[in-house]
Amino acid sequence: NGDIEDRISNIDLDHALDSLPEDQREIIILRYANELSVSDIANMLGISRFALRRRLKSALSELKASMEGDDRK
Repeated sequence: NGDIEDRISNIDLDHALDSLPEDQREIIILRYANELSVSDIANMLGISRFALRRRLKSALSELKASMEGDDRK
């Protein structure tokens, strides 16, 4: 039963990620799926750590809103 719930959660997460703009999706994947540090990602993108943290916060907010929207359907 937990396996099915995990699969559904993964599908929901994939759908929510797909709904994000490419730049937001990229930083979430780099940070959480690839487990890169904020410094490494900021260097890759040529931006400051502060700017990356701001973008990541915004991306996570959008992801949360998208997932909550999926729950209301």
